[in-house]
Amino acid sequence: MLAMARLGVRRVGQRALARVACGPAHGSLQLRSRAVRGFAGPAPPRPGMDAAAGAKAAGKPPSAFWQMFREYGSVFVTVWGASWVVCFVPIYGALHYRLVPYDGMDALYQLGAHNFFDLTKWSPQVVNAAVAFECNEFLDLLRLPVIIAATPKIARWLRGAR
Repeated sequence: MLAMARLGVRRVGQRALARVACGPAHGSLQLRSRAVRGFAGPAPPRPGMDAAAGAKAAGKPPSAFWQMFREYGSVFVTVWGASWVVCFVPIYGALHYRLVPYDGMDALYQLGAHNFFDLTKWSPQVVNAAVAFECNEFLDLLRLPVIIAATPKIARWLRGAR
């Protein structure tokens, strides 16, 4: 918007300029002028395109995550899901059986949630599951790169086992 103000283009003029510069191309509106394209951003993907194809059509390579998903879809999802469960169960067990000095209810009391909510009506198992879920989500920062590195090897191993 600041760049438009520097050029002396008013809002009404901007709309008119966008209408003139746009034209139907491949079923979607794309800007023809490079100068105007910078103001409007990249063209949206065409209907029926997935995110990776839309990024490829816009000239950007798809992210590593989407490339991994397209290439090793079922293996990637299975490995990620299994690793998620393998990490969740011990965290929940440690909270539930008090292998750590506190559980989810203790943490809520220490944070002062009893001043705002009636915690006596809350199930300790559900609170522990929620705390375990959140702790497990923090582990995604460590887990996802390992899974991305291991998935091709696991896929080759499974293909060789068949």
